Amino acid sequence: MDGKTNQIVVDSHIQHGQAVIKGTRLSVAVVIGSLAGGMTYEEVMHEYGITHQQILDALAYCGELLRMEQAS
Repeated sequence: MDGKTNQIVVDSHIQHGQAVIKGTRLSVAVVIGSLAGGMTYEEVMHEYGITHQQILDALAYCGELLRMEQAS
């Protein structure tokens, strides 16, 4: 993994190097946590001003991290 999945970026100068939605300071962890906490995609989109595709990219990023962890 090269540090990004479409709309996901990792930059040591943004949010202490956490994975974030491109162009924002919104971490992937917040997006995933919101979904896990019961928010709908529409609620997350409205609350954080992100798109459906950005949510899908955050989920894909997490899936890739898990895949890599299991492969090692």
